[in-house]
Amino acid sequence: MTGTVAEGAVLPRVEFDAQICKGCGVCIEACPEDIIEYAGSFNHRGVLPTQLVPDGLVRCSACGNCAVVCPDGAVTVDNLRKHLHYGKNPLRIGDMHYCP
Repeated sequence: MTGTVAEGAVLPRVEFDAQICKGCGVCIEACPEDIIEYAGSFNHRGVLPTQLVPDGLVRCSACGNCAVVCPDGAVTVDNLRKHLHYGKNPLRIGDMHYCP
């Protein structure tokens, strides 16, 4: 999405859960806008989690690539303009013990 907050643009909501992020960097590679970076401090796992760059929401297109490729479900994206939600499905949280 283009525009700034002052122009009244509808910005997406992107959230990174630093506590469950394992710092693999897959979301950084998947972002077409190059607005995701490693954080400056380690989380409780001892890895650098990911975060948005400053003013990243203004340049974010809310494509959802970061949330789709995240193996931990640490990223959620809400595209408020198109009413789409990308991220971990709350019905599929946890491991299935029935699968081999």
